[in-house]
Amino acid sequence: MVEGLDGNTSIKGIKDIIYIIENELNSNKRRKLADFLNISQHFIQDYVSQIIKDLMEHSNKGDAIPFDTSTLKSPKEIIQLNFNREDWDGVNSQMVDVMKDFAIILEIISGYEDYEKDMLKHRIIDDYNKLGGDFKTRLNSSTDQYTKQYANLKDDEYRLSVKTILLYMFEQCLIDEKTTEA
Repeated sequence: MVEGLDGNTSIKGIKDIIYIIENELNSNKRRKLADFLNISQHFIQDYVSQIIKDLMEHSNKGDAIPFDTSTLKSPKEIIQLNFNREDWDGVNSQMVDVMKDFAIILEIISGYEDYEKDMLKHRIIDDYNKLGGDFKTRLNSSTDQYTKQYANLKDDEYRLSVKTILLYMFEQCLIDEKTTEA
């Protein structure tokens, strides 16, 4: 095997490999590497933790969110209340894709104090409510806003993690219509 190497091959150390991963691999290639190394859950967890931390740093202490669990509806009902009929299948598929990461979000959020969770909820709800348009438009605008503010719009993995957090908040009935009476 060593004999098969040409004279242009260089030996890479750990620092070189980390540099390549962080600076030369796009999100898709990093995700494939994480899958190959069987660490994709840690990869997603790092993004979600960083996004939540960033949102918390820019939240106001003392903001609280009253939340009535008696009005909760199923994800399918919530989707039907908040999306046009032609979007239902696509949104449902997207929810199924990201719901596997909801446990990660819940695990990370559960490590915060109640007042910190309330600050995070308030921050997301407040930012969401400042936007105009239907839910789909506001979801995409919120995703762009947080991705641009804390990373860059070209980072697909970060963008997906932001959208996953927002859909988690949507699924928890914290943003947009909760019931037909709302």
